[in-house]
Amino acid sequence: MAWAFALTSTMNTFAQTATDFTANDCAGTSHNLFAELNAGKVVVLTWVMPCASCVGPAQTASNTVRNLNNPQVVFYMADDYANSSCATLGSWAQSNSIQPTATFSSAQIRMTDYGSTGMPKTVVLGGAAHRVFLNTNNSLNATALSSAINAALGSSSAQDLVERPFYAYPNPAKNTLNLVMIDPALQQEKITMTNISGQIVKTWAKIPSVSTAIPTLDISELPSGLYILNVGKSAQTISIARD
Repeated sequence: MAWAFALTSTMNTFAQTATDFTANDCAGTSHNLFAELNAGKVVVLTWVMPCASCVGPAQTASNTVRNLNNPQVVFYMADDYANSSCATLGSWAQSNSIQPTATFSSAQIRMTDYGSTGMPKTVVLGGAAHRVFLNTNNSLNATALSSAINAALGSSSAQDLVERPFYAYPNPAKNTLNLVMIDPALQQEKITMTNISGQIVKTWAKIPSVSTAIPTLDISELPSGLYILNVGKSAQTISIARD
């Protein structure tokens, strides 16, 4: 089994939920965060001053979202304490080739809702349970960001109204399956995959207790079909289709 580590300066993939806001962007459009998450959007939100140290991470967020070309994934750029004008933010973004889906200078969108402040600070929010899939200050790792977005996309179902102990993506999967462990108690548990007849077809050793590790499970040897994934004694199971 291979393990993919998404390392950032600070990351929280456990037991954190987003804080709702209703705010107008710099174009005058009103946004309600929870309504957008409930509709299946994944929000990459970066706070900037703006400043020189903000350029690289903001570019990473902008480029990652733009390259995905997925209308469900948006990049919102917000002024850190809502004391920079929209004109200043827009000019700074344009001069640094940063292309937000929307720009905000609103006191309703607060960094402090997500712990310590950074310059910049980036969070990834998704799912009808309003989860935080990435919470990082200062530098922004593109691999960690992509992994967080994919995990959020995997949980962004209008049916997903309860907090799940773990998520899996992509689904359907071909050769590998990624896990995001929401419940840290499951990190030391065995992973099993059964076929639709209930027979165990694959097992993996317990997940190491590293909060920033995203396990990558090799399923390439399994025939195409439908399988059931379970971690430890969790009551939750996830149906996984292998292409």
